[in-house]
Amino acid sequence: ATPSVTPEPLPTNPPTTDRFIIARVESFCDATRSGIVEVRVFDARGEGGRGVPVLVTSGGSVRDQFFTGLKPGREPGYADFQMEPGRAYQVSVPGLVSDPRSLQAEPCQSGGESVTTSYRINFQQQP
Repeated sequence: ATPSVTPEPLPTNPPTTDRFIIARVESFCDATRSGIVEVRVFDARGEGGRGVPVLVTSGGSVRDQFFTGLKPGREPGYADFQMEPGRAYQVSVPGLVSDPRSLQAEPCQSGGESVTTSYRINFQQQP
């Protein structure tokens, strides 16, 4: 007689969803980087996350999506975006659980020169 074999059930792994918070938002004024939003995305281990989509909206009409890790010579979790003066922007990543911040592209002074405020925004994946 042939022994009957009961197949083992396949493990069921529910789909995991990345959850991110905004870990840092900092404005700066620099004539060489006027109106830049520097985005950094870190995984749960604190390492830069390459290939993470970043979405920028302004007034509900402007939508731009780009990805981290596409700038040679920068860290893997880095991406940036050029703002237009006088506009407000919201920057987010999929799975953002904290409220997005509004970033204002307003004038500032750098070395006596009028330029546009720039920002650094860090997203941190939650374990």
